[in-house]
Amino acid sequence: MSINIVTISGNLGADAQFKYTQSGTAMGNFRLAVTEKKKSKDGKWESITHWIPVTAFGWTAENVV
Repeated sequence: MSINIVTISGNLGADAQFKYTQSGTAMGNFRLAVTEKKKSKDGKWESITHWIPVTAFGWTAENVV
């Protein structure tokens, strides 16, 4: 089994949603907006926003959300 670690920095798109599953596990959902600057074909800089859906479980959900 391999584990991947990803660090993403951005802005929240809305308030995070937090709940517990039927088995009692904490779960949090939110969308993260990450904006990049990119040069268009005509040489002008434009901003492109990518929306990343994030779901956290357990201890991570309780502390992140």
